[in-house]
Amino acid sequence: MKKNNNFSIFIGVVLLITFGLASWGMIMYREMNNMTDLSSPKYQKVRKKIHHKKDKKIKSTGKINQKFINLVNKKYKEYQTEISTKDAFDEESISDTTLGIDG
Repeated sequence: MKKNNNFSIFIGVVLLITFGLASWGMIMYREMNNMTDLSSPKYQKVRKKIHHKKDKKIKSTGKINQKFINLVNKKYKEYQTEISTKDAFDEESISDTTLGIDG
């Protein structure tokens, strides 16, 4: 009987901790107003202003041949170079221009 009681207490404590951490996370999410999360309803207008770079050369349909593979590899190396030259923790990495929401 005592083992069952200890297990019930354990489950209750785990649920309380889980609920507490989830609540704290939701409060932090709301309070921080993180601009990088464009799923928030208040950024609906900004979402429409995002400018995505569209690469017209690489299509999602068509034949896969050596020319196509070379093109994909070239573009991959260009993007890799662009990414590796920026510091992830620099302010410029999350600026409005970098995120495409300047406007």
